[in-house]
Amino acid sequence: MASSTRSRGAPTARRQAIETSLLEATETLLEEGVPFSELSVERIARRAGISRTAFYFYFADKRELLIRLTEDVNALILEQANLWWEHAGEPADRVRQAIENSLAIQREHAALLGAVAEAATYDEKVAEHQRHLVARVAEVTERHVEAENAAGHTRCADPRATAFALTLMTDAAFRQLDAAPGEAADEGLVEALTAIWVRSIYLSD
Repeated sequence: MASSTRSRGAPTARRQAIETSLLEATETLLEEGVPFSELSVERIARRAGISRTAFYFYFADKRELLIRLTEDVNALILEQANLWWEHAGEPADRVRQAIENSLAIQREHAALLGAVAEAATYDEKVAEHQRHLVARVAEVTERHVEAENAAGHTRCADPRATAFALTLMTDAAFRQLDAAPGEAADEGLVEALTAIWVRSIYLSD
């Protein structure tokens, strides 16, 4: 999905700097504990050092800004999904590394992703965007499972359904991280998810 900002063409250095300031201000405020539903455009603009009126030159509203932030984080997650398949080594090691890296991204941007989950409960456009991001990861996984099948490395009978189920399960598990914080909980989750992914893809009949 292309960026939804209101700018046209290549951004100037000034525009890019202000957009970055707005994005960083929003994520910082979320990390400070401000619920997205209570986060006003005026407060975001003030933290970024611009006026409320100027905000609307860069984004239509705070929802558009949230979607842009999520796109940036999802690009990092997709990068990890691709690294899984590009690296050499045993399947379990590659899957584990990809899940560990994705979990680290989730931890780093927990406040933002929590805001997306919150907004998705009452904003259909955000909910649709969230579903689209999960679908993109599933599509990448599906293509690679099909390639592994073609190379004779796996015997996954239904790559599309398997990729979708695994991606959705992992996304749901990551969303529950706050219920079991800590390094030990993270390690246990990574090992459990790794075992499920490997068995589902590499040991399927």
